[in-house]
Amino acid sequence: QRRVHGGQQWKTGRSQAAHLINNHSKLLELLEVPQLLETCLRNEMYHEALLLHDHVRLISESHYQIHLVEMIASEVEDTMKQLLTHILGKLSGELSLALCMKVVAFLRRLKIMTEKEMRMVFLEKRYQYLQSLLSEAPHHAASPSSYMNKVTSIIKIHLFDIVTQYQSVFSSQRDPVENPLDTPICDVLAPWLLNITAYYLNELRTTIASIHSGSELRGLLDQCMNCGFTLSKLGIDIRGLIVPLFTQRSIELFNYGVDQAYLAFVQSLNGHSWTTNKPPPPKHPDDPPAPPNSPPTSLLQYPALGYLTNGFLTAFNEIRRGVPSSISLDCAAATARVLNSVVEDIIKLHDTTPFEDQERPKFIAFLKTTAEELIPYICHCLDIIFDQLQLLDHHAISSPLIDLCNAVPTVKPSLPAPIPTIPISETPITRSEPPVVQLPVQNQPQEHPTPPPPSSSVVATPSPPPPPPPPP
Repeated sequence: QRRVHGGQQWKTGRSQAAHLINNHSKLLELLEVPQLLETCLRNEMYHEALLLHDHVRLISESHYQIHLVEMIASEVEDTMKQLLTHILGKLSGELSLALCMKVVAFLRRLKIMTEKEMRMVFLEKRYQYLQSLLSEAPHHAASPSSYMNKVTSIIKIHLFDIVTQYQSVFSSQRDPVENPLDTPICDVLAPWLLNITAYYLNELRTTIASIHSGSELRGLLDQCMNCGFTLSKLGIDIRGLIVPLFTQRSIELFNYGVDQAYLAFVQSLNGHSWTTNKPPPPKHPDDPPAPPNSPPTSLLQYPALGYLTNGFLTAFNEIRRGVPSSISLDCAAATARVLNSVVEDIIKLHDTTPFEDQERPKFIAFLKTTAEELIPYICHCLDIIFDQLQLLDHHAISSPLIDLCNAVPTVKPSLPAPIPTIPISETPITRSEPPVVQLPVQNQPQEHPTPPPPSSSVVATPSPPPPPPPPP
């Protein structure tokens, strides 16, 4: 029996060895699968790698009881994890639409994620790529607008590509397995886009607060509106959220400009001398005509009015390029506020300053120039900026100055002339007796002659008449 049992074992071993020799090539191919899979991974031959993975999985399902097959299947699964990491790394870098569709197709063939998980992974990896591009933007650029222009350009180009890739790869139709008919579709793209736009608007709001030039603000607005127009083709129109940020900043810049103009006016007015005024430049017939909407030359006589006019013109020039009509009322309110403050300061100056006779006419001329030249010109410039008529009523603003000008006399009223006094001499005045006139003796009485009047050079009290002469 021992020999029979030994012979059977020898026969079984012989048959196994013969079977091994007959399937040597197949077994060798199976043993080389892990190494071949790594080679496909290095050469980015994803399709061939997936074919090998499917082949090993079928063999492991048929011969799961063989230990060697289990070892090879385990090595293949470890290699496929590396392949998955490599494929997902492709989504975190620059990716064309063709390569994107190829990568997502490989992920679907792996059958390791659901459709929703695949979409979330895709958007997460593309967000990492977008963040890497935004981190390269020059935070310490020469001006805040250059940094924001770079961020806007990145959002415009790469966000457009990401959304296009997503809509091309993932269908918007309902999945009957994951989303039955009674379950609403929950697309992860909308929340992802909401986070991206919130980040962009926050950066835009922070950067706009650091811009103090109207030209830079307008250039950045053009860039942002161009970005919004591009994204609107995909249903992502953020222009309605961008415009209010620039509108508010334009109002702030205008208020700052007119406030600085008012401060310059106050400082110049407090130090103004009313005894000497600079006359306006003479007009020559050979001089070219003044350009339209130029300020009146009479304002050159008063530095305070010149500073105020220049400040207003600077503020207008900051917002004149493509200024939105929605800020017209805010700018008109700021202009009216400053002009009313100017009128109040001039009236207060009149009430607190005692003007001399030679200063009063010059102050009246200053009032007329302010009421008739400066205020109408500023209101006219405001109407030109916004292409509107009568945003401000200059008559209502300048009426207190006109009333004051009519109430102030040109020359200071003088008191009545004093009554002249008679000079009194220190030498005492002696009374002179009138000469006695001898009357002739007659039978009839004669009338007494009238004494001569006193000399005009001496003022004296009249003396009593002399006594009558004795009768003859």
